Amino acid sequence: MMVKKVCIISGAASGIGKATLQLFLLRDYICIGLDKDEAGLQKLVQSLRKEERERTFIHAVDLLQEEIIREKLEGSLNKFEGEIRLTLVNNIGGSNTVSKKFEELSWEEFHQINAFNLKPLHTLTRLCLPVMKFQGYGNIVNVSSISARKALKNVGADYAAAKAAIIGLSRHLAQEVAEAGIVVNTVCPGIIGTERILKRWDNRDQEINHKVLETIPLNRLGTPSEVAEAIVFLGSANNRYITGAVLDVNGGMFCP
Repeated sequence: MMVKKVCIISGAASGIGKATLQLFLLRDYICIGLDKDEAGLQKLVQSLRKEERERTFIHAVDLLQEEIIREKLEGSLNKFEGEIRLTLVNNIGGSNTVSKKFEELSWEEFHQINAFNLKPLHTLTRLCLPVMKFQGYGNIVNVSSISARKALKNVGADYAAAKAAIIGLSRHLAQEVAEAGIVVNTVCPGIIGTERILKRWDNRDQEINHKVLETIPLNRLGTPSEVAEAIVFLGSANNRYITGAVLDVNGGMFCP
């Protein structure tokens, strides 16, 4: 029986998650896309070729609802018989539209952003690890942010803390599961031209945008497909030796 390559992607309806799902499909993966945006997921599927649609499963779910995710994900994974090569891309996350200074942040607000960025990762990873351990194979790619690597003026401490936690968690987990044949890595995007970012970009003073571009040595925004290339590089079956790494995709804004 042929080994099946399967990739689970959170935040798959748009932006980096959408581009990542499309690229894994091009690499002959079966893809399971998770997102709260049902209309976005349906639009994504409609954009695919017939052969790609047959390898795509979507679930419109609130990624903070652990039991619902468990039900949907176990149902999808149980469809695959025999040996599988499972990749998990934890891509969901976000921040408030307007960032507050640290002294203005209540604990509830701070915790809310951390939960939104970390709970889906925690839930999905715990669900996938038993399958990966049973198969003796697994690839996990966690999407963090340049905010975890560099202090940015317009980014709140709550979001920066959550994204920095992803890096620390990934490195620890890489050590913990290595003997099971599982590799864990992190991708840190810079300012990427997703639908959300471009909408904000187009609706504000262009002088502000010019100043932002001055902080990027390559003098442009990144694209979702460029981040997807990095995710697939670390998350595909070709990577069996890179683990615990952090790959920055930021046009030179941060060079460690």
